[in-house]
Amino acid sequence: MPATPITPQDHKAKKVKRGKPPGTGEPFIFTHDGEEYTLRPADDITVGWYEDHENDSPMKMAMQSFRVLSDDDTYRTIRSMNGREFKVLNEEFEWHNGVTRGES
Repeated sequence: MPATPITPQDHKAKKVKRGKPPGTGEPFIFTHDGEEYTLRPADDITVGWYEDHENDSPMKMAMQSFRVLSDDDTYRTIRSMNGREFKVLNEEFEWHNGVTRGES
């Protein structure tokens, strides 16, 4: 019995249905020292902004993005965090916005 003929469609990549990353497009709410704070979604930052900051260090870019996405009180609170608190905030904010880090 002959094998099933191979067609060009057999070589196309299969489409993967992806859901929306958790929280994308929604404000990010966090608590620090018993107070609740809100950051606008990372979607609010434009591609031009990223281009303007492409040479910033990762820390500088993170702080500048928080500056853009927060009010003055929230930004002051983020600046007052210790390193561990900031790391947790940043990781949770990235997850909330569907950001994944590649391997270097």
